This record gives sequence, structure tokens and C-alpha cells, in this order.
Amino acid sequence: MKKKIFLIIRILIAVLLLSYLLFNIDLGEFWNQIRYATPWLIILGLSVYSIIAVLAIIRWKLLLDVHHVYPSWAKLTKLFFVGLFFNNAMPGLTGGDVIKAYYVAKETDQHKPEAVTTVFIDRIVGVVGLIMIGLIALMFNLQNPQFRKLAIILCCLFAAIMFFTPLFLSKNLLRKIPFLDKIPFAETLKRIYHTFYKYKTHKSAIIFGLLLSMTLQCLYIIMVALMGKSISLNELHISHYFLFIPVISTISALPLSISGLGVNEQLYVYCFGLVGAGKESAFAIALMARFALLLWGLPGWFFYMALGDKNVSGEMMQREIDVLEENVG
Repeated sequence: MKKKIFLIIRILIAVLLLSYLLFNIDLGEFWNQIRYATPWLIILGLSVYSIIAVLAIIRWKLLLDVHHVYPSWAKLTKLFFVGLFFNNAMPGLTGGDVIKAYYVAKETDQHKPEAVTTVFIDRIVGVVGLIMIGLIALMFNLQNPQFRKLAIILCCLFAAIMFFTPLFLSKNLLRKIPFLDKIPFAETLKRIYHTFYKYKTHKSAIIFGLLLSMTLQCLYIIMVALMGKSISLNELHISHYFLFIPVISTISALPLSISGLGVNEQLYVYCFGLVGAGKESAFAIALMARFALLLWGLPGWFFYMALGDKNVSGEMMQREIDVLEENVG
């Protein structure tokens, strides 16, 4: 019941934010931005995502190898696109990460809990890579007082990483925190801890995974920049994209609305507006970037239809994953 209420709230937030945005932009100007976009730049941007997909699959394979889980490259490729499809094309239904975790666990008999948690760790490593890119870009924009709020957000996120990393790499420190069992997300924190601790003896996997994350995130930012160039958005320097996209993507990943709908678009308008970009242009780029993910996610539907156990509900998948996560550590 609580999950249904939470889903309804997220849908309402998405509808309200998108409605507010649509009522506050010139729809004619917005349509002109899309209509007169340079096709070859859009195609070039879309093609960049093919490299992103390859790197993302390699990163996931790397994390699975640590736990001695060895799905075929073909299987991982299919699950990657299935996850991409459900995360972007089917908002409000079973999340792509849940489906990926459910099916990758079927690839092993002895390491099911660990296989499940690699999906979560894969996402975390990606976010850390994003934040690091944002911090590097911030160094080239420190002179601009308009970016002060973004700087605070990035610094707070980085501080959180610096605080929690020692906890997750220490076998005893987390257990010594007296108030841990009293906080609402204690069990989730413990699961994250046990999963991360496994990688303490596999630092090279984390480091290489982080480098892959930063590379593919840079490519995603370049893809978005090409979308911006296609509509002749000249107000933004490339360093602005490298500063804005990490903040936008990180906040949009929070479960505030379904698939970040509304939140993502509002953040584009806010961030791009800091350097003088119009609302219509920012909204156009946000939708073009979302369309790119939707387009690349389409093969995931066909791969999903070819998988077994399609009659298993999302709730059943989630329950099975929860049980497996409890066995981590």
C-alpha cells in the first residue's frame, strides 16, 4: 500500500512539474528549436551512445567477475538494454535495475546475493564518477558567482562520499556506530556496507570501474552537448555541460518522480538559464537527451520478450531480490 501511495505521489510530482514548465514556455519557439535542429549532429550524438553502452556493459562485467559470476557477454548486453528500456520507456512500472538484478541472479547458483548487489554497486560507481567530473568542471568555473549553489551541491555530495567510504571499507567501524539500528534506513546501509566491503580486496576493479564510469559519463555529456549544438545553443561553453549534467543527472536519479520526469527538465531549465539559455532551448535539449535514451532502450523490449519468466510480476521480483540482499555479507 505504501509503495502504491509513493508511486502516486511521484506521478503527481512529475505531472505538476511538467505542466508548470509547459505553461511557462513559448511552445511555438520550443517547436521551432526541435524543427530546425541540425540532423547530422543529432545522429552523431545518438551514435555516441553506442560507445557508452559498450563501456557500461564492460563495467558491469568487471563487478560481476569479482564475485565469480560469469554471464556471457550476450546475456549482459541483453540485460543492459532491458534495464535501459524499463528505466526510461516504462516509467512507474517495475524498475530496470530490479529486472536486471532478478535475471542476473539466475546466472549463478552459489553467488546470487552478490550478483544482485552488483547492479546497485554499478549505479553507485556511476554516480561517483559523475560527481568527480562535476568537481573537475567546477574548477574551470569558480570565478562565476552564479554557480555558487551548484558548487555547494557538488561539494556536499563529495563530502558524503568521503565520509561514507571509510565506513564501507572498515570491517569494524560501522558496527561501532551506536545509533545505526535506530535510523530508518539502517538495513539498507548495512547491505551497502557488506557489498562494498567485498571490494576492499579488489581495489583495482573499483578503480578501473570508476575510470570507465568517468569515461562513459564524459561521452554522455558530449552527446548532450551535440544535441545543444544541433539547435545552435551558443550560450553554453563545453565546460558548462560538464558542470551542469552531473548535477542534473545525480538529482534526477533520486526517486522524486517517475524516471525523473519533470525534475530532470526543470533542472535543465534552471542550470542552463544560469548562462542565459532560454527555457525553450533548455527544455528542447532535455527532451532530446531523454529521446536518445528511449530510442536506445527499444531493443530492450525485444530482448525482454525473449527472456523466460515474463509472467513473474515486478512485486515478486522485488521480494526475491530483497531476500537475496539480506543474505549479503
